[in-house]
Amino acid sequence: MLDMKAARSRSPFLAPLVSEMSVAMVENGLMITIIEMNEVMKNVISGSMAATAHPTIIYLAPATGSMDAHALGYDELASSLVETICSRGEWHRVVSIDLETKIEKKTDFLTGERLLAIGIARRAGASVETRTFTLKDESDDAEIELLYEAARHLAPVHPLLLLGYNIAGYDYPLLNMKLKWHDDLLRARLPDARFAAQNGAPSSQQARSGGQKPIFPREYWALKDALTRAFVLDMMHPLRFALAAHDNLTPKYKSLADVVSHARFEKVALMRRKQLAAGTDTENKGKVIYGMWKARDPNFERYLEGDVHDVLLLAEELFGVTSRSSPASPSSPSLGGIRASSDPPDGSPPQ
Repeated sequence: MLDMKAARSRSPFLAPLVSEMSVAMVENGLMITIIEMNEVMKNVISGSMAATAHPTIIYLAPATGSMDAHALGYDELASSLVETICSRGEWHRVVSIDLETKIEKKTDFLTGERLLAIGIARRAGASVETRTFTLKDESDDAEIELLYEAARHLAPVHPLLLLGYNIAGYDYPLLNMKLKWHDDLLRARLPDARFAAQNGAPSSQQARSGGQKPIFPREYWALKDALTRAFVLDMMHPLRFALAAHDNLTPKYKSLADVVSHARFEKVALMRRKQLAAGTDTENKGKVIYGMWKARDPNFERYLEGDVHDVLLLAEELFGVTSRSSPASPSSPSLGGIRASSDPPDGSPPQ
């Protein structure tokens, strides 16, 4: 329990602000501390503040190590978030995203590996809009342009929720690594050639020693906004629990190929294209995907499109989202140049 007298003696700033403190235990094991600010603090903050005591409630850590049976669970939290988005008619701002990367051996994961493509899918009325952005060549500039292409299409959407399958374990951390890599690359290239000639910028050595900051384009901030302000929902977890409940088995991690071929979702109009880039194991599959990109195999983009499309529809099926939650109107900005996909599923489930 907090000792207010000791706190006041240690902090001269705290003493005039706090007039009373009470600590109480509540049924769920949380300690609620109520601080009433006196007139001195009220006058400092705002002359228009109410004259009566204005309590501030601070929620501390659970008093015990156990979680109450009625505590908020992860699935309930996810459902509440989805429900809030749908109730505001904003489901079109939920974006399914997936990356394809150059993986030639198992130790390549999350080492700053090269991005080969970025896939995006979101709902627009009764249709699903999908778009794939593909790396032009294996250069840093081409990879930056790939990130910018995806960012240009995310910018008008202002995503509220990013969906993915194992997005928390791979896609999301890798995109954050790429932002840091982009930041470092621009700093190393100071001054930017686009601004040097017209602004008489100093040399790179002078710029670095003088602390000059790089000029980050709008695409950078659009991507940063999407990654740092949107919520992230990794569908791998609610799906494994949903399938375990359906099969009356212990929850286990499943591949997306196993999920889309499961009987629980046989009536959902999934594309089911995982077989287009099948591999014997993770390392082999990485080589298959890289080979498809290098050969400019049209199935490379079809494979990626299938993944982002199917994860979005799986989320809608699991959380009971209907197309009515996504208005097809000017308030639902187009991703620009994206083909609407409402095709029936193609391909057969993996064996």
